[in-house]
Amino acid sequence: ALPAARLWQEAAVLFEKQLGDPARAIGAYEKVAQLAADPSAMEALARLYEAAGEPLAAASWLEQRMSTGAPAEKRAAVAKLAQTYLEGGQRHRAVAALERALGEEPEASPLWVMLARLHREAGHHEALLRVLSSFSAHTQDPETVVANAREVLALCQEKLGDPALAVPVLERAVGLAPEERDLRLALADGLRASGRLAEARAVLEGLLQEYGRRQSRERAGLHLQIATVARAEKNADLAAKHLDQAAAVLLDSVDVQL
Repeated sequence: ALPAARLWQEAAVLFEKQLGDPARAIGAYEKVAQLAADPSAMEALARLYEAAGEPLAAASWLEQRMSTGAPAEKRAAVAKLAQTYLEGGQRHRAVAALERALGEEPEASPLWVMLARLHREAGHHEALLRVLSSFSAHTQDPETVVANAREVLALCQEKLGDPALAVPVLERAVGLAPEERDLRLALADGLRASGRLAEARAVLEGLLQEYGRRQSRERAGLHLQIATVARAEKNADLAAKHLDQAAAVLLDSVDVQL
């Protein structure tokens, strides 16, 4: 089969490059793919079908291409397949192809980025949350995780109305980038909303310790938040202690109940 495949490969190149006959080139490349399962023939078929205005036929060859070759080649084929489905008006198939590939290779960051973009553009908030959460769990890049956490936080606050949903991504971000204080505050808020009160208080107390003894409105705000958590824990003494400390700076705050 391999000598025959080589002959058909030569014929396919001749039809495509020298004679400018894409129809006969397609027939020859299909013979190559049938005889040798050659990834380059599958890519050529996808290219020729796309140029002929048949994106779904192109996609069928890209689907086959996904099953062969090195991981980097497969990633490129999946991205191309998803784009081909989009151009053919088959968005759901693009999503399915990306999800299937990521199930096999969850470290493929470019595919996560593409999948997130599809859900973002479609306004699918829950799906976008799931994708950004899974992406964050499978990357070690702090910058990526922090960016994902900020988007997830905005999504949960503005679209989904539930800060508790952001907790897994925020925990991951804070673990990789503890210097991001605003994310630690958001994590404490999400933990409190989740009913994980002791953990929320631990996050806030950690932030409070970093301020040292200097008085500031930020420090007072932390005292207020700890008092809120302590109240939810039914710890009246601790709540009163932190309210007193907050009151030293925020005497005019309506949140302070002396």
